[in-house]
Amino acid sequence: MIITPQTIKDVVVGQDDFGHEMRIREIIRKIPDAECTHGGAYIDLITGKPRQFDFRCSLRRDQRGLHLAVECKNLAVTAPVVICGINRSPDETFHEIIEARWGLFQEPGEVMDGHYSKTRRVVDSTVYQRGDFVGKSVVRLKPIKDGKGNQSYGSAPDSDVYEGWTLALSSAYDLCKEATEQALKSSVRHFFSITIPVVVVPDESLWVLKYDEDGVVRSEPCRSDHCPFYVDRGLAVTGWEADQRFCLSHIHFCTVSGFKSWLTSIEAEEDLWNRWFPPASLTQWKT
Repeated sequence: MIITPQTIKDVVVGQDDFGHEMRIREIIRKIPDAECTHGGAYIDLITGKPRQFDFRCSLRRDQRGLHLAVECKNLAVTAPVVICGINRSPDETFHEIIEARWGLFQEPGEVMDGHYSKTRRVVDSTVYQRGDFVGKSVVRLKPIKDGKGNQSYGSAPDSDVYEGWTLALSSAYDLCKEATEQALKSSVRHFFSITIPVVVVPDESLWVLKYDEDGVVRSEPCRSDHCPFYVDRGLAVTGWEADQRFCLSHIHFCTVSGFKSWLTSIEAEEDLWNRWFPPASLTQWKT
């Protein structure tokens, strides 16, 4: 078979991977205050291997920053991803903030001068609330045809979704490392950063299925545009005299429409920022 320009176009457009990515790029570009990098290489801080990210997006308010490590996965509507989960437990109602500092600070028993960072944990988070649905498992559906042409559905390996998941986590880890120096880069005494890994799939390709505590399905599967998934991914980032522990508590699965709506709300709603960055009295230092 001879490969022609039309053959190449039919295959590439039919898969639509780059088109999916460009639609997400357009959403980010329409957010006036968003800083975005589309594509780039970095070294995975866990494996030491070179990787490529899709998007890194940052929105800021004063000395606060929400940083998104976004990976795009173009799934067919006929082979959707299903997030299975339960009600979030009290131990899962948290997120963490990296507080970067630059200057001279007096702490109990020590004086710190220069740039360094500490981690704060927001417990009883109003972003990840107790009792809300939270993802725990991923299932990918695939159509199956028998020899008579009849079609049914079965589960498929979720390698595509898992790849997007792991790339988003790896890119988020790299952003966390950058966040430890954000006060120095911004020439401020304090800078507070939250980093969120995100996987964006096409509209109508994300479903959720809720279980109860006994492992019984209590409701019908339904489509969703936005679903947090609990990962509890522990990391080590540069602290004062040694590495400090930091945790990415959740990864967010979104459709294109869900990502657009979420990003718009992050840009516009002050209440959302206050929920992500509560007063220091509501956080706990991590050592």
